Amino acid sequence: MITTLKNNDEFVIAYCEWRLVGNSGLETPAGKYIWVNDIWVHPSYRSTYRVNLIIDEVMRIVPQADYCYFQRKDVNNKLHMYSRRQWERRRHAYDSQITKEK
Repeated sequence: MITTLKNNDEFVIAYCEWRLVGNSGLETPAGKYIWVNDIWVHPSYRSTYRVNLIIDEVMRIVPQADYCYFQRKDVNNKLHMYSRRQWERRRHAYDSQITKEK
C-alpha cells in the first residue's frame, strides 16, 4: 500500500510504501506487523514531524497491527521496530514538544 501526505495545495509532500505482514514477514491481510518499505519526504518539507505524521496515518489505517518496523539505509542498514504502544508514546512526547515550541 502507499499512503501519502499532502500540503494545503493538495501536492504530495511525502509518501510511505508499506505492507501488512505476519510473523514470517510474508504479506497477509491478518498480519500484526507493518513493514515500511520506503518513505520519501520532499526536501522542502523534511522533518521528523512529517515522517511521524505519515507513520501515524499508516497505524490508523491498520488498527490491528501491533508493530511497525523499517530499515534505516542511511544508518548502517539498522532495523528499527516499534510496538504500537511505543509509537504512540513517542508521538505524544513529540507532539508535546511541538506544542511547547509554539
